[in-house]
Amino acid sequence: MNTASIIRSTLLAGILSLAALGSASAGSITKQQVTGFDAFGNRITKTRIVKTDDFGNRVVGMGVSRTDAFGNRTTRFVKTDAFGNRVVGVARRDAFGNKVVRFVKTNAFGERQSGVRVTRTSF
Repeated sequence: MNTASIIRSTLLAGILSLAALGSASAGSITKQQVTGFDAFGNRITKTRIVKTDDFGNRVVGMGVSRTDAFGNRTTRFVKTDAFGNRVVGVARRDAFGNKVVRFVKTNAFGERQSGVRVTRTSF
């Protein structure tokens, strides 16, 4: 074996080991989505997301979104944030892109924290 061949095989082994390490530590995400229409013509989208983080913990989030004929969207969601707190909320976005999110966080000790976040894009 010559020197170039040894260097190539070493580099190839290093690249393969890094690829295996990256795929083993990356979390996976599964998203299931079902869209239908109600009797008034509103589009209803139900979404379920299951994630596995880098430590192997399973995180599940669910949301139901309703979009009316004018483009206004209301989403109700339940998810777990990065610190393990349960977050329940409602997000409303109008046809102009303005967004209001009302949420309640509950930590492992049962303490609740509520808040409102407003993002205004139209003037």
